[in-house]
Amino acid sequence: MTNRPNTRDAKRERFATSSPAAKPSTPRLFILAAVALAVIVLGATVMLTGGPRNVPDTPTVVGAAAPIAATMGHDPYPVVLADNGSVRLPVSEFGDGIARHYTYMHGDQPIEFFVVQSSDGVIRAAFNACDDCYPAKRGYVQDGDDMICILCGRRFPTDQINVERGGCNPAPLRRAIVGDLVVIQVSDIVAGADYF
Repeated sequence: MTNRPNTRDAKRERFATSSPAAKPSTPRLFILAAVALAVIVLGATVMLTGGPRNVPDTPTVVGAAAPIAATMGHDPYPVVLADNGSVRLPVSEFGDGIARHYTYMHGDQPIEFFVVQSSDGVIRAAFNACDDCYPAKRGYVQDGDDMICILCGRRFPTDQINVERGGCNPAPLRRAIVGDLVVIQVSDIVAGADYF
């Protein structure tokens, strides 16, 4: 009779002598799983937040309350504070023609407005709302020398802000240039609270 090894013993011997590199170790599997989970979480975060945004630099007023967005589709705008009944912004902030959006907090209610220097050199201000589309709470975005209603897509030249009124035109906000400051009275800002 031939001496044949037991099949079960032969298999055990074969697996016992196989190289350790043939099967992944538990720590390596754990690290790979952790890296995969981190990539998934990061990807989901970018998808949910919309990724990085291209927003012009606008200084947030120091000491301002946490901003709250009054309109949809953007991060909250910087909160401005009043001093002796008016908001004061440096004229130098607007020389590049980029519209800057702000929030004024009237109690718990945010009121949004923007300030822009139009192509004719005039600094203009308007609420981030209009008489027609304000219930949708979408506001305006800038494209070159135009402000665009985000809801209906109509374009409004910046040199017509504070000139044209009504309809879908940005609702005008009275402002004055006093020395090197753009001065907006709180009473004029609060008058636009119904838009928000």
